Amino acid sequence: MWKWLDRVGMVLLFLSFWFATPEIIGEDRLRRYMQGSLWLAAFVLTTAFGMLLFVADFLALVAAGMSPFIDHYPLVIMIPVTVSMLISFGLQRWVEKAVLPRLLHLLADYSRLRARLLMLGVWMFVAGSALQFMASFFD
Repeated sequence: MWKWLDRVGMVLLFLSFWFATPEIIGEDRLRRYMQGSLWLAAFVLTTAFGMLLFVADFLALVAAGMSPFIDHYPLVIMIPVTVSMLISFGLQRWVEKAVLPRLLHLLADYSRLRARLLMLGVWMFVAGSALQFMASFFD
């Protein structure tokens, strides 16, 4: 019953890193990333999004009654893989050309935004750690 506290804590801990990262990286590196090639960052972001889509598609197919442990196994795997790859590769160029330059410009130019994101990351880290600590007592 208390496993959801642990799961929410894990998600908060994971997200806290991404909110704190711009301040840790610093303005100089953010500006260098703006001048460099953004294809790797776009690839990583869209691949992560594709994996998330794969898990969602897989769980939707399993919830619809297709068990991955029977003869439909190739179908249950191939449909989510195909859908997630098509969507993530379609998004990669858009993320590389439109989203990342604007985001990096925003983070590099506004130190106050980076500081606020760092504080949000710290609070998310504290909350996530507290939730996982509480869940360890109730298990």
